[in-house]
Amino acid sequence: MPQVVIIDPDEAARRRLAAALAAAGFTTSQAPGSVAGLLEVLDSSPDLIVLAEESPPLQAGNLLGVLRRVSTAP
Repeated sequence: MPQVVIIDPDEAARRRLAAALAAAGFTTSQAPGSVAGLLEVLDSSPDLIVLAEESPPLQAGNLLGVLRRVSTAP
């Protein structure tokens, strides 16, 4: 199954998206912020990364730059 990492500080939003993706056949993991998200991406090598605009302590643009250097996932 394709693996998706969801990085979003909004727990309810993460859970809704994870449930929808699971129903569509994806395996998901979740992280509440940028540091946890980066560690999850490094640990799981996902096929796709879903990143909220606000992912403290880094802004999404800064985290996106880091993720692009360590992962090939879109």
